Amino acid sequence: MVVRKTWLKELKKLSDPVLKAAANSSLKSSMNITSGGYLDRAKFAPLEVVSRLLCSISIWLEL
Repeated sequence: MVVRKTWLKELKKLSDPVLKAAANSSLKSSMNITSGGYLDRAKFAPLEVVSRLLCSISIWLEL
């Protein structure tokens, strides 16, 4: 049970900033986006952040 609480604490630490900013519609404005030469990349960066977060925590959501 202690291990699960530790994992949930880490999950919350990783996901809270992204999900709260997305819920407040401030995710794009709160991100420091450098396109690295790809101008279209900055337009889709907030979507990429949310999708990467959901993919990375999906295993924990399954448990």
